[in-house]
Amino acid sequence: MKYRVIKVFFDILEPIIGGYITYHIRPMFADGVFIDSRDVEYDHSEYAIVLQGPICKSNNFTLETLALYKKYFHKALIILSTWEGEDEYCIEQAKNIGAEVIINKLPPRDLIIYKFGLQRNINLQIITSMAGIKRAAEAGKKYTLKIRTDERLYNYNALLFMSNLLKKFPLTTLNHRQKGRLISINNTTRKFYYFPDTLVFGY
Repeated sequence: MKYRVIKVFFDILEPIIGGYITYHIRPMFADGVFIDSRDVEYDHSEYAIVLQGPICKSNNFTLETLALYKKYFHKALIILSTWEGEDEYCIEQAKNIGAEVIINKLPPRDLIIYKFGLQRNINLQIITSMAGIKRAAEAGKKYTLKIRTDERLYNYNALLFMSNLLKKFPLTTLNHRQKGRLISINNTTRKFYYFPDTLVFGY
């Protein structure tokens, strides 16, 4: 029924905008995602995935994302870098799934910017991101993906695709400390010279 309602809406809107509208339904839970057994066996031991931020509890989004990544990225190091005070049950479930959990202390309240009653401070993102990335470096991982706890990748070739991009487009400058380029993906902000920070991949 709901799909028919959506189609009727699209049938009205498409002639107005002069284009076709498409939509894609993605599985909510890791068990609903199929992956070929041959792809499951691919060795991702060079990679680390850092999920940073507060645990998204709606539909167990963060926990299901961890479970999906364990299913997709065989032998990758999965890190959840979150805050003290998060639900203890969720923390234990994350560990049971196979993720390493880093608990970070919130900065002093006077260093947190509040806007519309919500925490709006990039320092919060920096703290959880850096803690996870440092752990990945300590573990000797060659590549690290940093992504927010309320976002999810569904392509099981994503890590391989991004690491191949780094190899295909190496840095061309000399005498630099940076090993390679950084990759970011974002379709919500279209600004020149803007580097989105919700998803970052690199050495």
